[in-house]
Amino acid sequence: MPTPLRPRDVKADPRRDVDAELRYHLDMRAAEFEAHGMSPDEARRAAAASFGDVDAVEEECVDIREERERVRRVATVRWNLAMDTRYALRTLRRSPLFTIAAVLTLALGIGGAAAVFTLVNGVLLRPLPYADPSRLVMVWSAGDFGGWTSTGMPLSAPDFLDIREQTRALSSIAAFRSSPYTLAGDAAGQGATMVAGVRADPALFRTLGVHPLLGRDLTADDALPGAARVAVIGYDLWQRRFGGDPRIVGRTVTLSGESFSVVGVMPSGFAFPRGAELLAGLQFRPRTELWTPLIFSDQDRAARGTENLAAVARIKPGFSTVDARVDLARIRQALAEEFPKLYGKIGFAAISLAEQAARPVRRGLLMLLGAVGFVLLIACANVANLLVARAARREREFATRAALGATRGRVFLQLVVENATLALTGGVLGLAAATLGTRALLGRLPHDLPRADDVVIDLRVVGVTLAAALLAGVVFAAATTAHAGASVAAAATGVRTTSGRGQRAGRRLLVAAEVALSLVLLVGAGLLTRSFVKLQSIQPGFDARGVMTAGLLAPVVGGFNPQRDGDKWAALFTQYAERLAAQPGIAASGGVSGLPLTGAEEGTNVRVDDRSLEDQPAHTNYSIVVGDYFGAMRIPLLAGRALNAQDGLGSPGAAVVSETFVRKYLPGLSPSQALGHRLGIGFPFGLQGPRAIVGVVGDVKTSSLDADAPAMMYLPIGQVPYPGMSLVARARSGAPTAALPRMRQSLAAVAPTLALSDERPLADVVAASISRQRFALAVTGAFAIVALVLSAVGLYAVIATSVSQRTRELGVRLALGAAPRDVRALVLREGLRVTGFGVVVGLAGAFAAARLLRGQLYDVGIADPLVYVGVAVLTAAVALAATWVPARRATEVDPVLAIRAD
Repeated sequence: MPTPLRPRDVKADPRRDVDAELRYHLDMRAAEFEAHGMSPDEARRAAAASFGDVDAVEEECVDIREERERVRRVATVRWNLAMDTRYALRTLRRSPLFTIAAVLTLALGIGGAAAVFTLVNGVLLRPLPYADPSRLVMVWSAGDFGGWTSTGMPLSAPDFLDIREQTRALSSIAAFRSSPYTLAGDAAGQGATMVAGVRADPALFRTLGVHPLLGRDLTADDALPGAARVAVIGYDLWQRRFGGDPRIVGRTVTLSGESFSVVGVMPSGFAFPRGAELLAGLQFRPRTELWTPLIFSDQDRAARGTENLAAVARIKPGFSTVDARVDLARIRQALAEEFPKLYGKIGFAAISLAEQAARPVRRGLLMLLGAVGFVLLIACANVANLLVARAARREREFATRAALGATRGRVFLQLVVENATLALTGGVLGLAAATLGTRALLGRLPHDLPRADDVVIDLRVVGVTLAAALLAGVVFAAATTAHAGASVAAAATGVRTTSGRGQRAGRRLLVAAEVALSLVLLVGAGLLTRSFVKLQSIQPGFDARGVMTAGLLAPVVGGFNPQRDGDKWAALFTQYAERLAAQPGIAASGGVSGLPLTGAEEGTNVRVDDRSLEDQPAHTNYSIVVGDYFGAMRIPLLAGRALNAQDGLGSPGAAVVSETFVRKYLPGLSPSQALGHRLGIGFPFGLQGPRAIVGVVGDVKTSSLDADAPAMMYLPIGQVPYPGMSLVARARSGAPTAALPRMRQSLAAVAPTLALSDERPLADVVAASISRQRFALAVTGAFAIVALVLSAVGLYAVIATSVSQRTRELGVRLALGAAPRDVRALVLREGLRVTGFGVVVGLAGAFAAARLLRGQLYDVGIADPLVYVGVAVLTAAVALAATWVPARRATEVDPVLAIRAD
């Protein structure tokens, strides 16, 4: 009985084939020797000897065969891939409507996901543009600051110097603080302009591992008292103001009334510190354009407890962030032994630079990525439904291919190529859409989003997008193969298959999942909308209508020295406010050191009525004001008087406090009863000694609309001089911009060499304070609408396909006397059943997902019934509309033609 042929016997096996061929040749040679009279054993030995080293020959032949087999397999794969690709293109070309619908749906989902991933990649994933950024950390003060706890506060100059001298885990550390400059006009007619600058320790550039494009960076000699004044400028400033002049190094420029020599130009893209990545209270601009040496005076070195410095450090090789924190704790312990009152509750914290930037926005961005992921899933479910419906029309093709010998695996590979071609086409179009979408997102980004400069479409974005498209193609192929499996299996029997109940149920389940996902997004958008509406209704404590704002910096010559220059600063701002108030069209004008809702907050410990700070710690925010600030802002005066120009160094100390200050530190007293109480403030500059409360004003939101108004203290600039102010001017009528020409004219009359900055209506400041919430609402709402539309399209497709497959059944029903409304109701019930299941699952999922929004909602519960009911009704209405068209068509079936049809 012959041995049966097994599948492995026909598969290529180079070693088996070579062994068989060599055995054949040895047998033939031995037969020749036997024919010449040798015995069988002698003939076999002689045959082996004539071949030489048989094993070596066999290995060489096996290698040759294996290489040939590998080349053949590669050629076969390439040929199959080319054939499948050409067939896929022909197949897709024969169904243009299907191809266009599928590609556009995928492009929409993939493009949205790629755009959001570009944002997430730039802010959270891309390395910072510095050398070995993983070893960079920000160093802050942390602990209890007079009853106010914080994990990130600035350092004092003595803190920084102590850490620099005593650290074991940091290879370098550099301190810096915001220092805007007025760049004087030049002979070419360019006027004075404000430049975002910082005073930085010379080690800053070395710590970051960045070197100038031209010239040199700052050196330790530049930071010595009395050293020549030098500056390093940014690439954009070099191009914009100096035309990219290659001879800029060594040129003298006038900054805030002082002459500086430009010693270097930083490379394009370098703008550290970028304000949105650090604490808002430090008042850094979005992009720094100029760096000057940070020089510590004797007063700075003695100002322990005056926290006004940020610091970035590089961890030594072999040390970790945890080691750096342990090292900082050791330094803090030594300081606590020497200064127990200052460091008893305060220590130092080290936070990675990447974490510092990402911390405020990480949660929101990941939620946004999850939302667009839902849209992508819905888009893929729609395409899967289209492919499964198309597979039902290709059953004869699949059966024929199976009958001609195609295995299930071969059909699957062909479908993988076909669906991967479809998905990759959608992916490429999605990348193009992502380019436009990213530009749209960047145009609507909140002004305080960190690392906005790093948001670009890079190789990671392209790779992830195309990989996601390819994965979608494989999943589509698996779904189509599962549907076509019955046809392939039935080819041997010649049985014709039809779409089964399980397959129809699977498609309906996909649509129900789409409805559920879209409902989750709609609920999230609804909750954010309700929260945003309530947020906009909050009264910030002032009236922003008709108010124009602008920044103004007084010349700071020879370093910050209020004792020497304070009178000049106070005179400049007082004269400006008085001149502006006298201008026609101006109702009131003034200025403040920290404009509300910009995050420009400063705080201090205060002693109330000679009570000990140790016994009753009191911490308050403070601002320095000039002119009729309260009148210009329409902050209500509850008792007493406002500050005025008579509150100077020669007058008794005066302060105005907020209603919350009275309630918190003078409990039980009314605003009028708080007048006359005395405050002790340990400022290192300005009028020393106690000051009396001369007025009480209403509370003002300083950090954000959804935060509680802090205890606030306002001080007159005549007693606490300050070189930088935010000016406010209220126009008598019309738009607030009508006040801007008057503000510029007044400055030209008082100080023609200075320039205003950040000129914008106060209403824009309020709008900017909720820009993150507006951005999240706009993007989430857009995704929710797209998801709802895609779900409606998917539902329509499933019901329409179901109607076409049930044409004979519906025709029989009509022929037997069923009224059109009954047939219509039958189809509508099918659509509403799918929708109802999706709504129930979606509501449960929305409630679970809404917990992630808890921290982003204001005065809205995560189970707000109005939102859930409204979204459910909206989803049901859209589903009803999507089902109505195929339901109406079902009533138009001709019973005669339906019964005759096969």
